[in-house]
Amino acid sequence: MCGIAGIIQLNDDRSHLSKIEEMMARAAHRGPDGQGVFISGKVAFGHRRLSIIDLTDSGAQPMSDELNQYHITYNGEIYNYLEIKQQLVKYGYSFRGDSDTEVLLTAYRHWGEACVSKFNGMWSFAILDCVRNIVFSSRDRIGEKPFYFHRSPEQFLFASEIRQILPEMLRITGNRAMLDRFLFGVSGEDFSDTFFKGVHKLPAGHNMVFDLFTDQMRVYPFYNLEETKVSVPQTFEAQAEAFQELFSDSVRLRLRSDVTVGTCLSGGLDSSSIACMASSYLSETVAQPFKAITAVSTDRSRDESGFAKVVAEANGLELHLIKPEYDQFRSKIRNVVKAQEEPFGTASIFMQYEVMSSAKANSIKVLLDGQGADELLLGYERYFAPYMQQLIRRRKFKQLWQQAKNINANNAFVSFAGLAKYYGYFNSSSIRKWRLRQKFHFLPFSDVISQQVESYALNSRDLSDLQRSEITHSNLPPLLRFEDKNAMWHSVETRLPYLDHRLIEFCLSLPVESKIAHGWTKYILRHSMEKKMPEEIVWRTNKFGFEAPQSSWVQAHTPEMLKVISSSLLVQTLLASETHVKQAVLIPELLWKLYIISLWEDEFKVTDIA
Repeated sequence: MCGIAGIIQLNDDRSHLSKIEEMMARAAHRGPDGQGVFISGKVAFGHRRLSIIDLTDSGAQPMSDELNQYHITYNGEIYNYLEIKQQLVKYGYSFRGDSDTEVLLTAYRHWGEACVSKFNGMWSFAILDCVRNIVFSSRDRIGEKPFYFHRSPEQFLFASEIRQILPEMLRITGNRAMLDRFLFGVSGEDFSDTFFKGVHKLPAGHNMVFDLFTDQMRVYPFYNLEETKVSVPQTFEAQAEAFQELFSDSVRLRLRSDVTVGTCLSGGLDSSSIACMASSYLSETVAQPFKAITAVSTDRSRDESGFAKVVAEANGLELHLIKPEYDQFRSKIRNVVKAQEEPFGTASIFMQYEVMSSAKANSIKVLLDGQGADELLLGYERYFAPYMQQLIRRRKFKQLWQQAKNINANNAFVSFAGLAKYYGYFNSSSIRKWRLRQKFHFLPFSDVISQQVESYALNSRDLSDLQRSEITHSNLPPLLRFEDKNAMWHSVETRLPYLDHRLIEFCLSLPVESKIAHGWTKYILRHSMEKKMPEEIVWRTNKFGFEAPQSSWVQAHTPEMLKVISSSLLVQTLLASETHVKQAVLIPELLWKLYIISLWEDEFKVTDIA
């Protein structure tokens, strides 16, 4: 994993291409192992290298083919690069080194833009194709790796991080629509916009072709979850066997590395399953124990470290425990805002930041993590409500009653009343809009907010639609953004086995009853792991994750938060009056969000909003 950047000059002044060096310097943390620049005609590519596969100079970037017709700057990992390389060798290609970068570039030479359909991995890259006189760019199917861009009359810029682009913009303006959505809490991520006006994202699963003759760009999708239904076995036992094979192979591929690989371990089902699978594979080839990092919460009622210790002991893991305290939070929160580049809604992002810091301190250059399992396997308790509604529509009342009793028994934080309230609130856009207007009466309720509420309510009526929405838009994308920024700030690569596209397609094609059964979420995963992990992990009735003790930290930090908010011009613009600001900070979630917006404004010199 690395950092990339590029400039395409749209006028005759080529002197600006030298700024590629400055753009790469701003992302030095993403690639401390090397830097490279390539300039040809009106195009400049830059690269910062984090060496993971093929640590020799043959893996350095930007990389060119032997005929100097194709040039690439690339961030990510193609996990099946060895298999693709074997195919390409059969077609007559030869290779100078052992990097996945060279395989990617050669795959483009052979298959053209269709090469991305061959990849199992995470990526964002740009290829200068001198034969067609284009720059071809792509972002992986789910959006694990970022690709930001900005266009002005003079130049087109792209980069791994927003900070690489901002100094080249005339003014730094906040995106009003994104800030409003953030404050109302109605949407996780926009497909193409960021919190900075004029800075855009290449959407996940999309390619971009920039024509160097005409300076026109074309963005198009190469992957669509709506079109990915695959055939699955008829019986649950056969489905579980197929799931286990895919999951196991996904973990195996993500262990390919020439540096140390470890794992995040919360003690929950998702991360524990990865740790179990990975340690089993590595024990066959590596003498040292597999390393895991766990964050201990100072809030004992939300602390999972005891479960992580059980998993570590059962699998012979080398467990590293960290325990972030309030004083660390107070001294580092501005660093987290700087690393994240865009506002974030909870202090749990700080816990993840500290986990990545520990990985770097312990020389763990690659970390596996469990992002995506909840979205794929209906792991959040909130999925119970539309599931029960689905049973009602099918008139399966006996099954509904039995499932309701099982759900209540097997989930510590779920009640009948809570399920009914959740379903009524999120499935009725009119009720939710009324509640949001009442709660946030001091904020303008725009058409954008109304549309987001209506869209979520519509998707919530069907579990398949809700799953796809949460994977592509409302839940997973911001989690991927948080993870990439936190990890790369510490020069750590994270890999996410649950987001193997084969596993995603299989899980989305499974019947609901294979994912929610007998009152359990993620049933097929529990069933697959019950003979491999301790029972108290597989059949846990509570779930936390790396949660921060937010309420106690915010309470201790409130005087400082109010001081920062009071000096924010953006907050005054967003809330229109001092009276509204005073009303807003009485709501804990808004106190936090306004504080983060204020820090973000200060860190990135945001002058206004539009």
